[in-house]
Amino acid sequence: MPAESIGSLKSLIPKKARTMNSIKNAYKYPYITDLINNGGGLSLEYIVDMKITVFAFDEGGAVWQGKKSYDSIEALMEDAEAGIKKWADERW
Repeated sequence: MPAESIGSLKSLIPKKARTMNSIKNAYKYPYITDLINNGGGLSLEYIVDMKITVFAFDEGGAVWQGKKSYDSIEALMEDAEAGIKKWADERW
């Protein structure tokens, strides 16, 4: 999905709802939130050569790589949170 499509989708969600969802997700996924707030990100895409669907990165590159597939987005997010937590705990 092109980035401009994502921006237009955001406009369909009331700002208050976006803020409340952000707050809920910050509590549910504190390590993902911290990574993103500090310049990193979570990329959701299928990379054929690596056979992964998701990876987390910071300014230095990839910090965690997910599996080829997940049963649900929730399972993916929980795995990402655990992987980023493990990376953060080892780093600090």
